[in-house]
Amino acid sequence: MLGVVILIGALLQLTRLPFRWSPVALAYAAYFHEFRHAIELAGPLAAFSTFVGLHPPAYSLVFLTLMEYRATGLSWLACSALFSLVSIPLVWWTARQGVRLQGSVMLGPALLAGLVIAVSPHRNAYGLEVNNYPLLIGVTAAQLLCFARLFGESAGHNQLKGPAAWLNRDELLWLMVTALAIWTHLLSIALPCAQLLLVITLPETRQRTFRLLLLSSAVTAMCLPLSDELLRGIASAPINEAPGLTTALAAAVLELPGRYGSRYGAYLLIGLGLFGAARALRLKPFRRIVPLSWLMHLVVAAGLILTMVSRGTAAAHQFPYYLVLLPSGALLIGLNLAPGLGLRARRVAIALTLLALALHATDLGKEAHRGLQARSEAALNYGLIETALDSWTPGSSLLLHGFPDYMDDDKDGLDAAFQLVPWNQRIHFGQPKVETLVPGDPNWGQPLQFENQRWLYTFTSFEPSRVEAITTAMHAQGRRVVVAAYDTQRGAREAEELKTWASRYGEPGRRAQGQLLFILAPPTTGLPSR
Repeated sequence: MLGVVILIGALLQLTRLPFRWSPVALAYAAYFHEFRHAIELAGPLAAFSTFVGLHPPAYSLVFLTLMEYRATGLSWLACSALFSLVSIPLVWWTARQGVRLQGSVMLGPALLAGLVIAVSPHRNAYGLEVNNYPLLIGVTAAQLLCFARLFGESAGHNQLKGPAAWLNRDELLWLMVTALAIWTHLLSIALPCAQLLLVITLPETRQRTFRLLLLSSAVTAMCLPLSDELLRGIASAPINEAPGLTTALAAAVLELPGRYGSRYGAYLLIGLGLFGAARALRLKPFRRIVPLSWLMHLVVAAGLILTMVSRGTAAAHQFPYYLVLLPSGALLIGLNLAPGLGLRARRVAIALTLLALALHATDLGKEAHRGLQARSEAALNYGLIETALDSWTPGSSLLLHGFPDYMDDDKDGLDAAFQLVPWNQRIHFGQPKVETLVPGDPNWGQPLQFENQRWLYTFTSFEPSRVEAITTAMHAQGRRVVVAAYDTQRGAREAEELKTWASRYGEPGRRAQGQLLFILAPPTTGLPSR
């Protein structure tokens, strides 16, 4: 049964490929130019203390490995998908560990929680992102499983031997995974904080407070390399205007539920989660420990997110942070099938959950059709871009201009023309030695070197100084430059500027509906007049 649920999640994730293969993916990949450049300047130890934006280095180290092995673009996306999809079995096993009837494992809560994660439009939207958020949902689910094992029936039965004999295996796992979670995203601090607060609060766990404090201290020590960047981030001014708590709440309650999938489906699941939370509060001592840890994590993590948004540390219109709530929320929904609830109530919970997931699946199906149709019709609708790619010969550079109608963090944005760019070729993060491009330049994912020494530059606007510098440098090396633009109806003025610029090279170019193509061979004498 678990395999079926994972398959459902994988198929839904697969439908997001056309949406996530875009210049945005290259832009995110470009951030890791900076990470690698910091290591080149400061030495290997910088890899363990350098943040990418506000993000700790765990995912950066993963992507750096992909960079060094010249992985394909498809490999980038597949790696993210793996991190996201692993949350499904982890949530399944957590539910089986945390919800039991007289020691017997129950299937119902695990099945319900697993389905919620698998079909979640929010998880699917971010599941292929070249960023740390797919890893974040995976390590969050893993940490919840470690706590369930630590305070479940197997606690204390996996004693280690040798120098680590004072630990048992479950404690060691909790220690390592908690540290990994914090190294992935600082929001993961909510996990040990919530669990420690719960252990202090409940009478049946209070005697284990000191033990958990020791483990938490060890986690703190493992995260010390992050402290400088963390303190610098706390002391720095917010990167966004502070909207206040009311706006942050409004975004979470009114905008987020309808942002991905069905709004009605989201509200149904939120209601079922609240009902599951009420069930957790009514469970008997010892049986309530693990379910209450899910509720406590939701409260602490949601509080942190709202604080970040209200202060301007995070933007109100961006929702990846709420991914940390998904595993705990799904587990609370699964709790509606826990022992003690009447048969009729459980049937209602199942029916409402399936209705919500059906609403989500319907929306995801429509989006999947849109994405697959765009990919299959890309060559038909963007013939000049296909010609540009054919003209992108070994040693040449392709300067690809797209004028998108979506924001860079819009997970539903679909760049149909970019589907023609090969995602199955090995990509090298080198430098073409263009003077205006510094090492680690994060300007929209450039430059990337594809197979056969072919450079790709992507732009969302026409930048004449950069385009001129690249063209001059490549021509000086005797290399061809292919300049193409698509969806020019969204950037008519800049398209005219591009045509004027290309005319200085004596290149009339080719035009089609919403497309431009200029193939600039290296001049035999001199450079164009200025």
